[in-house]
Amino acid sequence: MVRQMTIPLLLLVVGMTTASAQIAPGPAASPYTPSSPAFAPGPAAPGPSVSSPIAPGPAEPQSSFNNPPAAVETFSDRVVRCTHYGTSVGVQPNDIGPYSAQCAQSD
Repeated sequence: MVRQMTIPLLLLVVGMTTASAQIAPGPAASPYTPSSPAFAPGPAAPGPSVSSPIAPGPAEPQSSFNNPPAAVETFSDRVVRCTHYGTSVGVQPNDIGPYSAQCAQSD
């Protein structure tokens, strides 16, 4: 009985000693590590600027390049709009074609 318990106990002790040898001490555990230097504050942040505010310039004339004319809705745009609207209100797939055509023609 003692022999049966001695072997597992011996294996446990040997396993623990090899496992503890594998754990390396960290850098803080060494007495030879130098202490970290004190944190030195950086330069002060610049303060708010006290210069005069920038005045708005003269108004620019409106040009047709910057403001293009309103887009005209084409027939294709109307078909797409009617198809989206028809599917959103529940028009069935077999009925969406005639619905979109009638909707686009009526606009």
